[in-house]
Amino acid sequence: TGTHGVQRYRNGVSTWQEAFRNTGDYVQEKIANGFIFSRSIAPTTSGYETSYHPIHAPMGLDEWSTVNRWVFNRRPNRYDLEDIIVRLARENDLSQYPLAIYCSTKFKSMLASFAWEYVQFDKSQVATFGLEVQRFLASTGHMIDIVPCRCLDSDPTLEGRAFIFNKSNIKYRYLADDGNRDLRYYPDPTLSTPGHSDVMGGRYFGEFGYEFFNKEAFGALEGVLF
Repeated sequence: TGTHGVQRYRNGVSTWQEAFRNTGDYVQEKIANGFIFSRSIAPTTSGYETSYHPIHAPMGLDEWSTVNRWVFNRRPNRYDLEDIIVRLARENDLSQYPLAIYCSTKFKSMLASFAWEYVQFDKSQVATFGLEVQRFLASTGHMIDIVPCRCLDSDPTLEGRAFIFNKSNIKYRYLADDGNRDLRYYPDPTLSTPGHSDVMGGRYFGEFGYEFFNKEAFGALEGVLF
């Protein structure tokens, strides 16, 4: 009957679009969690079904960011963060992308208290599910993209952590040995309700990771108290 395409909530939002968006948010949260906390595994052929499918696992930002790591165990002040930004700016080519800070909502609020200048920009350039990127001009003169990450909000022990990087030092990679395994949405009739042609099912699938370059260009903060 196609009701999935025409049904609306009271606010006019399509129920199908809302379900699709919520699923996308969930997938984005899982990707962000892996982007930060994934642990590397050396290629191996031991284990289940690995005689022809070697296991690979890329490292995340937390494992990669070992050169510039700051442990505060206190509330940092504006000058602490400015020193960090200046140091990392020297290690990065900022001609294409600004520095970005992945952080919790509390961390973002702390940064906002430093009276950095908010900068409007074209958010359509941010091709990710549900990320609310805000751009600021730090008092050091550097543009900073602040990206609140839900996976850091989900655990009080992670709220005081943040990761600083530049996208020019990161490459998105996906497996392509037997075809394109980039993340994508696949409609799946087997997930639909039998006898109800208007109930649509599907899933996201992908085998991918991130390649990092230049350890000196990354920073990690932990032990930040609010």
